[in-house]
Amino acid sequence: KKNDLINHFHIFIRDSTNCVLATICQQFRTRDCRDLYVYLSCSSQPIIESSHNIKFACLTFNYNQLARKII
Repeated sequence: KKNDLINHFHIFIRDSTNCVLATICQQFRTRDCRDLYVYLSCSSQPIIESSHNIKFACLTFNYNQLARKII
């Protein structure tokens, strides 16, 4: 389905420091990261491996035509 496309992305962040991220995904994963601020909308639990000082907040937005824009 066209509207389900946004839920099939996987984000893997590795070896990153002092970053601010905002993302929508099905799976979010970090490894060997430090000092991240993550604004996240994810359909599963984040996976955090060997990372420190990761702060999460909910990513909220209203963009009615987003699915059409990324195809």
